Amino acid sequence: MKDVWFPGIQVMAARMEEGSDKGLYLSAKGGTNGESHNHNDVGSFVIYTDGKPAFIDIGTGVYEKKTFSAQRYEIPQMQSSIKYITMKLDENERANTIRLMKVKDMILKEAQEERRADTARAL
Repeated sequence: MKDVWFPGIQVMAARMEEGSDKGLYLSAKGGTNGESHNHNDVGSFVIYTDGKPAFIDIGTGVYEKKTFSAQRYEIPQMQSSIKYITMKLDENERANTIRLMKVKDMILKEAQEERRADTARAL
């Protein structure tokens, strides 16, 4: 199965390639805080790349008054999850930048070699 949505419990899962762990896989939980025992699960997600975890939102650990308020992001578990996700996004951005630089270098090298070949033919 490539994509699935369970509207009754607002859970979805999607993968790039049906029947394979290659590429990206995403699973997420929707819903509202008004549903019974749903408040720590709403918005939680996991992302796998080639069958290996890339981002895992573990949610919060202990229910407390702050969990249900605007101060929920002051909870250490919430902060560490956000910091971890931000760090992983930064790592991915650096990796993408490095890949783009390598591609740029390959294109530049190819262009220089073509110029040299054109100059050699002109002489």
